Amino acid sequence: MDDSPVYPYDFTITNEDATNLVTALGGTATVTITQLVTGVVYTDCTGTQVVPSDKALSNGQFYYGRVFAVNEVGYSLPQSSPVGMKPMVVPGAPTSVTLSVTSLSQLLVTFNPPASDGGDAITAYQIDYAKSSDFSDMVTTNVTFLGSGAPFTKTLGGLDAGEFYYTRVNAQNSQGYGVATASTPGSLNPHQVPNAPSNVQLRVTSDTMLTVSFAYPENDGGDTVTGYRVEWDQVPGFNGITMAPNKGFVDLDSASFSSYTIEYLTIKQRYYVKVYARNAAGLGTPSTSSPAFAAPSLEVPGKPHTVIAATGLVSGTVSVFWQRPLVPWHNIPCSGLITDPKDCPTAIGGGNPKSDGGADITEYVVAYNEAEDFSGLDHGEIVTTKFAIVISGLTPGRFYYIRILARNTEGSGQYCAYSDVNCLIVANAVYVQALV
Repeated sequence: MDDSPVYPYDFTITNEDATNLVTALGGTATVTITQLVTGVVYTDCTGTQVVPSDKALSNGQFYYGRVFAVNEVGYSLPQSSPVGMKPMVVPGAPTSVTLSVTSLSQLLVTFNPPASDGGDAITAYQIDYAKSSDFSDMVTTNVTFLGSGAPFTKTLGGLDAGEFYYTRVNAQNSQGYGVATASTPGSLNPHQVPNAPSNVQLRVTSDTMLTVSFAYPENDGGDTVTGYRVEWDQVPGFNGITMAPNKGFVDLDSASFSSYTIEYLTIKQRYYVKVYARNAAGLGTPSTSSPAFAAPSLEVPGKPHTVIAATGLVSGTVSVFWQRPLVPWHNIPCSGLITDPKDCPTAIGGGNPKSDGGADITEYVVAYNEAEDFSGLDHGEIVTTKFAIVISGLTPGRFYYIRILARNTEGSGQYCAYSDVNCLIVANAVYVQALV
């Protein structure tokens, strides 16, 4: 009764030839026709169903489906899907993402596939790299050739030497890109080994010690210098058979050095010295010292330091205080930095640090003068073995300049003058007024 014309021309059921309708016994039969429902034409039957509702499907596993129609009579024949489909999501995060340096302008990214491909084959990896940690200035590149298998690598070229770059990697399948994995370490700077240290100077400190000083390389290779190596030998080619301590090397694993003192050497024996700089890429080329060699010998003492003068407690007096030399006569600290020198080693068996030149200091000379260049007429010197004296007999109210030297059996060292920063003066100047 469906799909009929509009009333009164719609379809009906009638008994057109009642004479042919008889009962089973041959009698006349009648039929009563009653229309129960009006016919209906339905549109196409479509719908969606997320399956399953009671258990999870396996990612990447193909599944086929078929659909039945059902009414109160029962199920129709099924219609099957022409192809199978599989559950898929974007891939997981790549694993073992590492970053390493290959040259002054290149970094190498190495990585492995994620633990889950999301149910679909991974077709590419995207690598982001940037100088900023938020990747606001990132550059993107891809790895699409995956046939050789993991681990996968990508060389990032054309980078700026010494600049730090952050990197991350994510995987792609037909559903898109998954979560990115940051590299380990998080950033690196393209670099190479540093140039040789500059201004390498070799000086005699005592009868058993030489001190070598050096400065930062002119080119650190794009990475901060983290230490130095000092090497010495009695043979200029550094290939002799000399045994330690007359041959050897020391690694200074800190950049807080600009000098180093080699100990336990043989007096008057020539030694050759060279120095390397080190960064994260390793040791660079060495720089030989100037002069090319030196021989340990007794020397004069270094300068007394931290000279302090104060107006005395009695009229016409000045009080002066100082400390024994910390830096040898050549003004190069035994170790550490010029701004933070370390005390010199002692000889075998102990004793005083060898900033005394290898011979004990016998006395100090304290000089005073009314003129800055010590050419004035009101002047004098006091010789003492102490570290503090009171100068008396001065003109009350007059200002005096002070300087001090140390002396041993080899002679007198240099004065620590009132304006000499190498003496590590605490006050701005040792320039004091005698008490009126």
